[in-house]
Amino acid sequence: MRTHLLASAACLLAPGLAHAQQTATSPTKSTVPDIVVTAERRSTNLQDTPVAVTAITAEQLQSRGVQSVRGLETLVPGLSVGSQTNGPGANSATFWIRGLGQMRAGNGSEPSVPLYIDDFYYPGISGNVLRAMDIEQVEVLRGPQGTLFGRNSIGGAVRYTTTRPEQAFGGFVEGALGSFDRKDIIGALNIPIGDKLAVRLSGAHMETGGYVDHVADDDKGGSTKNDLIRIQARYRPIDTLTLDLSYEDSDSSSRGSTAYIPTISTSGVLAARWNARPTNQPRFDQSLASPCVYCNYGGLPVDDFDDARAKHLRFTGQWDVNDHLTLKLLSGRSAIDDTWSNDLDGTPAGGRQYSDSRVVSYSQELQAQGSLLGDRLQYVAGVFYYHEEYSATTGQLAPNAAGLIVESRSAYTNKRESISGYGNVTYGLTSRLKLTGGVRVGSEDISIRTQNLLPVSGASDSGSLSETTVLPMARLQYDWSDDIMSYLSVSRGARSGGFNIIPSNADAIGFNSESATSYEGGARMAFMDRRVTINPTIFYTDYKNMQINRQYTPPPPAAPLPTSILENAGRAHIYGLELEGFAAVTRHLRLRLAAAYMKGAFDNLNPGVGVTLDSPLPRLPKWFYSIGAAYDVDHASGAVTRLNLDYSW
Repeated sequence: MRTHLLASAACLLAPGLAHAQQTATSPTKSTVPDIVVTAERRSTNLQDTPVAVTAITAEQLQSRGVQSVRGLETLVPGLSVGSQTNGPGANSATFWIRGLGQMRAGNGSEPSVPLYIDDFYYPGISGNVLRAMDIEQVEVLRGPQGTLFGRNSIGGAVRYTTTRPEQAFGGFVEGALGSFDRKDIIGALNIPIGDKLAVRLSGAHMETGGYVDHVADDDKGGSTKNDLIRIQARYRPIDTLTLDLSYEDSDSSSRGSTAYIPTISTSGVLAARWNARPTNQPRFDQSLASPCVYCNYGGLPVDDFDDARAKHLRFTGQWDVNDHLTLKLLSGRSAIDDTWSNDLDGTPAGGRQYSDSRVVSYSQELQAQGSLLGDRLQYVAGVFYYHEEYSATTGQLAPNAAGLIVESRSAYTNKRESISGYGNVTYGLTSRLKLTGGVRVGSEDISIRTQNLLPVSGASDSGSLSETTVLPMARLQYDWSDDIMSYLSVSRGARSGGFNIIPSNADAIGFNSESATSYEGGARMAFMDRRVTINPTIFYTDYKNMQINRQYTPPPPAAPLPTSILENAGRAHIYGLELEGFAAVTRHLRLRLAAAYMKGAFDNLNPGVGVTLDSPLPRLPKWFYSIGAAYDVDHASGAVTRLNLDYSW
């Protein structure tokens, strides 16, 4: 359970403060502000968009005090944002939407809910905790996404749009101090160069201290540090051609074990081996257990840490051929280096795992979008190519049968290559009734090669997997009036298979792809001259060949240090109701609500998996709700002070 209570105040230097994605309303009229989204790859009003999407503008994020992607879960129904503070992908975010997500990195899996930055897919999860700095808008889409996006998504997508360079000189600097030694400074500078070229520089330094007390050494675990710099250039040689180039470099690190171990058993293999040698101190027993929730024993020979460095180069070219056709080219390269050490039990006894990895990815996407038949038919079509190479040296230290610490080490290279085509067409059957159909067809080739380095060099393993997917979607939308719309949709998504890597013996254990068929119905309603909006959504997901994590201990002669692997558990179903509402009570007072109710269960399971039919589905909270209020105080100078109060559970 997570409960958040946040109060904030922001001084807006002008009463009409708005970003490009938010349409300012008259200050004398109490209405819900219009939010423009690009969830369908074209600009539409949020209330007219038949998709389960939550859009948050930069001004809303700032005024509500959201400083991190992890803070989005307090605003978006059905979204759970997890993080690891040690091990692979530490100080990063993993997204879960409607019970579909990725538990951790480093186990050969792809994100179920990927992160997109300016329409570019972010590979993996390491280093992806992006503070809400210098952005234009964040959109969170719920449900499978494949007929509009470059990379397929089974659970949803988080789209992060940065502020682009513009033809006006300006910038900002802001800072924050907080509990647990929080220190943030964020800034941006926009520089026009002539009337066709503009450059924007953005940077940030953010750090927090530890929050878990270590008993043995009086240290604290869980400290983080993030540094980011972004350079963007926009060139418009003619009005119909826009060229965007950006480079981003981020450095993310975390320090200190945050493991909470309330009970330690001396009957396990690892404990028995450690305690077999009298000189191994301290003894592996209950005295090493965590004495409280936010403390552990500590005293690790090598404390947990993670250091991730991410570099991204992105180019986008957009040509507005005419009023009915736009062509877009997206070309990107990403490189992420991640080094970590993780003690699984958080005690100086036993052993630890470590890794030094690098992932390099390339993507190319060509897209066409436009309209035909007097705008009665809207379409998006594209082709997408993606190549990723993940290489790592990983190992572990664990006691052998005599209690001596033995090091195991292996190296591996994991490659993914995919090519796909997608299309999405919306046709107006009448002035109020619209039919949408789409399909994605793609193939993906995955291969792995491993080699054992210690204690005996030479043993190796390899594997390959080829998959072809056809992912259709269909939707029917009806506009009952200018203010009320409803829709029904069905869509299918998939997440590819892959290979688990076992550090102790270089084994590659495969797992297959999973798929989900989502049935969804929703309404977008505005009342009282658009002073109130109510947006309910219901969904049912049929989840097949579900990938879940379980602890795996390799067989002898490998050291018995457990690791986490993915396996296909079987079939499950998830259903729920989501609700978002907004009310402009007066010109100064606004209220907001987001809520979700979700349930799910396993339907059948494969033999030997680590769960039962009665086990709860991971990351599926039964209830979520968030309520908030904003009150504007006008000043004679024209400035506005906005007071915010939010509570979420």
